Amino acid sequence: MILYELFEDEQHPAYRALSADNLARQYDFLRSIVNAAVTIDRPMISTAIITALNAHAISCLHVNAGEYRPCPVTVGTHHPPEHYRIPELMNAFINEVNRAWEATDTLTMAAYCLWRLNYLHPFINGNGRTARVLCYFVVCVKSGQSRTMRSRNSHKGRSRSNSDSEFET
Repeated sequence: MILYELFEDEQHPAYRALSADNLARQYDFLRSIVNAAVTIDRPMISTAIITALNAHAISCLHVNAGEYRPCPVTVGTHHPPEHYRIPELMNAFINEVNRAWEATDTLTMAAYCLWRLNYLHPFINGNGRTARVLCYFVVCVKSGQSRTMRSRNSHKGRSRSNSDSEFET
């Protein structure tokens, strides 16, 4: 079942509900891979991590979840690279990030990952969600913050303003 094909509307209540559930699963997966990367001291990104993050974001919402896009796309006025170039460009991006991991500061690396993944637009949908969570992965792993990531149930019963104030410096 692919909800977008059934309704052709991302505002449909069933689409929005599944999208929220997917986000929760994506966050749980993120926590797991951050903990694993920090625990085994293997700070790197990979094709497997990036495609899994996308699969968690758009599973059952759009076709080709977790797979590189099979067709050309246009995003506003931006024309991302041709779909047949995506595997090689993603491999180059991943290798570049991993080679520069130690020498690049956390925020620069996270910002680069956010920009580059959105520029390449490798997936049929969920590129922004995948880029943001990859950015967060970089921040958490480079700063060794695996244990401070909260479970998604830790905010239940608290107002948003209380939760937000925990992140103020």
